[in-house]
Amino acid sequence: MMVLLGVLAAVVVLDLVLYAILLTKLNATKEKPVSSMPLVTVLLPARNEEKVIARCIRSIVQQEYPTNKIQILVGNDGSTDGTAALVEEFIKKGTDLQLLSIAPPTNHLKGKAHVLNELCKKAKGSVLLFTDADMCLPSTWIQTMVGGANNKNVGVVNGVTMVDNSWIQNLEWLRALGMIKVVNDLGGSSSSMGNNMLVRKEAYDKVGGYEGLPFSITEDFELYQHIKKAGYQSVQLMQPEVLGHTLPMEGVLALLNQRKRWMQGAVALPVYMRGLLALQMLAVPSALVLLVLWPYAGVVVLTHLIMRMGFLKSIKNKLGLKLNFFQVLIFELFAWTIPLFTLIYYILPFKVEWKERAY
Repeated sequence: MMVLLGVLAAVVVLDLVLYAILLTKLNATKEKPVSSMPLVTVLLPARNEEKVIARCIRSIVQQEYPTNKIQILVGNDGSTDGTAALVEEFIKKGTDLQLLSIAPPTNHLKGKAHVLNELCKKAKGSVLLFTDADMCLPSTWIQTMVGGANNKNVGVVNGVTMVDNSWIQNLEWLRALGMIKVVNDLGGSSSSMGNNMLVRKEAYDKVGGYEGLPFSITEDFELYQHIKKAGYQSVQLMQPEVLGHTLPMEGVLALLNQRKRWMQGAVALPVYMRGLLALQMLAVPSALVLLVLWPYAGVVVLTHLIMRMGFLKSIKNKLGLKLNFFQVLIFELFAWTIPLFTLIYYILPFKVEWKERAY
């Protein structure tokens, strides 16, 4: 019993220390303003996105950035709905964008990685901006993302994405991005956000582009890892000017499919990042069991909970968002079940279903 209590207490205390560090470093970081306005290329892959793509395009063309310095490329990935027709309507009305019909791959690439590879071949900008059709981006997105790459050694810049209409998925995303920010600010290697990401074209070309990388269904992470290995730095911004909005996964199966896809990339994370993810899954259930077995640990468990909630509050403050403490409390008590079920689903021999394709 004493050994079990010791292990549980160690997990809780370790997570408490982790959040103390995260909270301190998150509050200490400062963002830099944009100093130049290079030509940028916005890359938008689309497969059967007729319900959402119009909102995304409108948010891109309404940017507070010189229109003559924005190239917008939309890649139609074999859509069978009205996606292409919707994009063509924008073009007919004078919107300055290009619609490319993407032919089936003749190399090792598949799906989104293949579409992005083809779009990048047409890119004229020295800066590549990646997003998804279900995103809605603030008018300050491009100029602030470019500002994040002021240092020529920066190869990748991540924005912030929040999930609309699902506070549980939203809090999960925001906490993960907060951790990515702290790891990046400490000089470590973490991950990327392919629906809200900037890549310096020079860095993209240096690693051979997607054509020169192994195929991965987490193509953003694959690109990020190789750019980091090539010696470039990464930046995670945390401010309202880069806060994009996406839509939630609808239904448990869709959520598990998304997370199983993400797990393909997570297994390639550095050991310390995999350790952080494991700690996130174990910390709260360990705290609950510890409290039941040894009520005297209540002060430590309460401090641990307050620290975790404080980290989310700090993230929300940076983004100019209000915090619902009741939602955060429920989230902290039960969110650990999501990675647990994801791990179970990852182990099961099911293929990943993504954009109506199986991988």
